[in-house]
Amino acid sequence: MTKRFIWWLCVVVNIWNVAFAQNADNPRQSYTLPLKLVPALSGNFGELRPNHFHAGLDFKTQGSIGHPIYAFDDGWVARAAVNAYGYGLVLYVAHPSSGLTTVYAHLNAFSDSIAKEVLRYQIEHKINNADIMFKPDQIKVKRGQQIAKSGNTGSSGGPHLHFEIRDTQSGEYYDPMDYFKKEIKDSIAPRIRNIYLYPLGGVAGGKTRMQTAQVVTLKEGGRGINKRLTAWGKIGIGLKAYDHMSGQNNIYGVKYVKLYQGDTLLYSFRQHSFKHEEHRFTNSLTDFKQWNENKSMIMKSFREPGNYLRMIDEALNDGVVEINEERPYHFRYELQDAHGNRSTLHFTIHGKQQELPEPQVQEGVTATHDAPLFIDSLGCRFELPAYNLYTDRTLAFGIGEYHRPMRKTKEGKRIPLSTRIPCSPVYGIGDEYIPLHGYGELRIALPDSLPVAPEKIYIACLNKKEAALKSVLLHAEENSATSACMQTSIRTLGKYALCIDTIAPKVTVSGTPSYRRIAFNIGDTDSDIRSWQGDIDGVWVPFDMNAQGQVVARPETLARMGLLYRDGLEKGKNHIVTLTATDACGNITTCTTQVWF
Repeated sequence: MTKRFIWWLCVVVNIWNVAFAQNADNPRQSYTLPLKLVPALSGNFGELRPNHFHAGLDFKTQGSIGHPIYAFDDGWVARAAVNAYGYGLVLYVAHPSSGLTTVYAHLNAFSDSIAKEVLRYQIEHKINNADIMFKPDQIKVKRGQQIAKSGNTGSSGGPHLHFEIRDTQSGEYYDPMDYFKKEIKDSIAPRIRNIYLYPLGGVAGGKTRMQTAQVVTLKEGGRGINKRLTAWGKIGIGLKAYDHMSGQNNIYGVKYVKLYQGDTLLYSFRQHSFKHEEHRFTNSLTDFKQWNENKSMIMKSFREPGNYLRMIDEALNDGVVEINEERPYHFRYELQDAHGNRSTLHFTIHGKQQELPEPQVQEGVTATHDAPLFIDSLGCRFELPAYNLYTDRTLAFGIGEYHRPMRKTKEGKRIPLSTRIPCSPVYGIGDEYIPLHGYGELRIALPDSLPVAPEKIYIACLNKKEAALKSVLLHAEENSATSACMQTSIRTLGKYALCIDTIAPKVTVSGTPSYRRIAFNIGDTDSDIRSWQGDIDGVWVPFDMNAQGQVVARPETLARMGLLYRDGLEKGKNHIVTLTATDACGNITTCTTQVWF
């Protein structure tokens, strides 16, 4: 073997080793960011939200819509949906080589090849909100190919792209940051703002309610709490903390949280991945009441018995601490983000012996988290399957009063925010600050005499945030009871009643109709809009809902796709455009306008 050959062999091996090392550092380097803007985030994976974890990354789009969206990798469009709420216009692209599916939500428009298929489906089935599944060879895409434009559709608080990565087979959500760490820079560690003590049969600060301490910069340097914490008996610990990113003013969720007592790991939380059915565990992971009352997102570092969230890696004694000696108990939190930036907070809880309060006996229905709940009394029936409460509780049940929500005008006059009219007793089941994981079935008996037909009755939630619920009329023979009733599914406890809706929806034309855009304002203050249908000269056309809640038809887009001039529609004339809106109780309003094209 010559020296020259050995030298070339060493070069080749060295190049291979470097390439292997680079690939090991970033095994996903061949994937493409969905935007060609400098990447900046308004939300990260796993952020704690009411009723759900944030399932992806929110990419900023410079406060505007219409930016090109590109495919993450080779694959095919598996699904496209048009929703009035939720994800709005959304694409699902399957990538067979990796077994992943990427999701692109709140879009303004699909690329023409995709949009044409979606519009054809809507027209064929005469539906505005569509959810379409495609075959693998129907719409293929290449990595970096433009597939859509960014927008602000659905339940979006401002222009951005919501981007997800899921396992195609299981549907499990993965953190997209793991694929883009080199493109999305971050050198700032998470920071804790507050520490909370929760008495769980014990006392904190001499009280039986939650106590808090603020995290501040100490005179001697470093971070610590601003007060002396004392406790006795069993307590849980919580924190309010956020991550931060280089060059951004936003706050984000924290990926890793660990709580130690001395050198013992009490509790460990890691936002690695989760499944759809785990979403609502966020209501047990956090202080549900604090969020609903004060919009304060506190993460608890102890586990309730009905919380089976897999992101909780460790919970020694469910994370519950027992303070039973008059001495200092030393704790520390360790937090880390997806880029490995880490922060540590040391704090002390001082044991202070005192008499523990006697358990309070509450009146109501006993509900355990691992057993079904059944209530049938006073004309109200509620069934909740097992494992839908996070902890054992006593639920208050009875008939109460309805206080119509009001607002005060600048002149000091109080005007009602709701036109709902209860026609049954107002039933209280627990309270709205007790979270449920899944749905329960609620039935409320119809009164013996009604001022309207039963079809004009619906069930309403009359909590602080009122809501109409999709309700079904069950006759006595279907109900296995002595009278007819209304039935619905609920996932929130609190106040419920039957209400009357004989008022038709309100529909008005918005702005000046044109070839590009015909918009209607649409709304209903009682049982809510069930459906809308639009046509041009009697020919059905799809209407979408924009970020302002307007229902919009776009003749120019339909014409460009070759889908407008059909069924007798002609060019160059005044066209009659009609929108008909129907609410959940069957009340109908029709609004008509004209447009030339």
